[in-house]
Amino acid sequence: MNTSIGVDVRGAVVLALAVGADGQVLAETTAPLSTDGAVDAAVRAARDAGLGEATPIGLAAWEPKLAEVGEVTRRLAARSAPVSVTGAGLAAAAGETRIGAARGARYAACL
Repeated sequence: MNTSIGVDVRGAVVLALAVGADGQVLAETTAPLSTDGAVDAAVRAARDAGLGEATPIGLAAWEPKLAEVGEVTRRLAARSAPVSVTGAGLAAAAGETRIGAARGARYAACL
């Protein structure tokens, strides 16, 4: 099964989702906004979905939170998980084109 973990680092909480290749949410967890909270949320989402620790992880960060994202990335990568990081706006646009309102559209803009 092609699955991944998505972690949204923003506001006062961290949201982590385990998502299947078809876009179905397999598990969802939240944690207080902190480096430990983000790492814990990602690990719990993987565990709750029955996935291994090496499941690919994508981090989306609201730009003022990038300092926390660097440390979160280092800690998750130390667990042998491939980690990619993107800005929250780009992640939102990618989600809309893959499984959201813009799915199937030739062009899309996310404002």
